Parts: sequence; C-alpha cells; structure tokens
Amino acid sequence: MPICVGALPDDGLLDIVQVAPLSRARLLRLFPLLLRGTHLDRPEVVHRRARAVTISAPGLVVYADGERVGEDECAISVFPGALTVMVSEGGR
Repeated sequence: MPICVGALPDDGLLDIVQVAPLSRARLLRLFPLLLRGTHLDRPEVVHRRARAVTISAPGLVVYADGERVGEDECAISVFPGALTVMVSEGGR
C-alpha cells in the first residue's frame, strides 16, 4: 500500500500521515483510495514532513522493527544518510 506517496528514504524527513476519526462507512470508502495511493488528496487525511515528531496518547503502544519499545509517548527522529538501503539494479 503506498501510504506515503512520494516519500524518499534518503531525504532526512519523516513522512507523517494522519487520518481524522472516521466512521466505518467512511473508512470503507477511503480504503480503495489508499490502495491506489490517492488518499492524500482527501480532506480527512493530512500529510506532513518533519525531521522529528513526538506522539503521545493514553494506552499507546510503540513498536520498532516488530519489537515493543515503549508506551504512552514516543519521540521519533531521522538522520539523513544514516541508513544504507540495497535496491535492485535500475532502482533508485
């Protein structure tokens, strides 16, 4: 699913997608757009880019690479060029 259309792994920015609370019916209408990567144009979806973000919510459980790493609050930041990514020939 192309959740963050246009996101670049090496630009030093987090791509943050926030969806407003939705009814089940609206979520079902939004889901096909998500599969096509056209959901970012919807008014209930906000896309931002940042170098760091802090998220907090009661009962929040934070996972990183499949491991539980925290609860209730999470601070995330990126460092440009810190990750080496292998791609196939012809890939970016």
